[in-house]
Amino acid sequence: MQTSSTRYRDEYDTALVAQWDALLGWTDRRAAEGSFLVDVLSARRARSVLDAATGTGFHAVLLSQAGFAVTAIDGAAEMVEQARRNIATMAARAVPCALGDWLDHESLPAGPFDAVICMGNSIAHLFSRADLERALCNFRRLLGDGGTLVLDHRNYDALLAGRISAQDRTYCCTGLKASVDLAVVEPDVVDITYRTAGHAPATIRTRAWATGEVGAAIRASGFCAPVLYGPRGVGFDPDGSEFVIHVATAADR
Repeated sequence: MQTSSTRYRDEYDTALVAQWDALLGWTDRRAAEGSFLVDVLSARRARSVLDAATGTGFHAVLLSQAGFAVTAIDGAAEMVEQARRNIATMAARAVPCALGDWLDHESLPAGPFDAVICMGNSIAHLFSRADLERALCNFRRLLGDGGTLVLDHRNYDALLAGRISAQDRTYCCTGLKASVDLAVVEPDVVDITYRTAGHAPATIRTRAWATGEVGAAIRASGFCAPVLYGPRGVGFDPDGSEFVIHVATAADR
């Protein structure tokens, strides 16, 4: 199956973005994540953070409220517009928010940043190993030596092996009357369908990256071997964690 790493630009249209905040469930999502992201960035003395997949601005707002200097980007124009609205009403300080394409270094904001975060299973929009490494190399360029990368994705290994449920609304999408259904299309392609009350279902296509593949790409892109966590920063369970969180340090150039 030929799949483009830019198809998400069409998938995140007005109809899907209009329900995204309700799907996410900001209050419950904050509780589901806990303080892990703030804690790990604080422990590494990060102050400036690039939110590389801001969506509608959840993490940008969260980190701004925690005192970080945040810059936000997303590749989908509709997401950027909604993020700007959310940031304007909820962020504790100004957060620049713009379109940015991970695969185009020239479109990304100038660094260096102390940390780059890429959350919400966003790397699953990249469908080739070359694109994954290109994006990660661009993240590395935006970090100083010793900077921090925090990146997550669904635990596709366990999903494809039938070790965890194909539904998850306890961590990522916690909105009231929200549901998430995952369907395996091919061995490395999974369709995710979102449903919220009052909206038509919306489906996006994702690359089912194996945890080992992502870790190898991170190391090949100028980072030390990542440490793996599950949701809320607990120890990663290959058989039970719905998501995998990679925390990696930028190696010296």
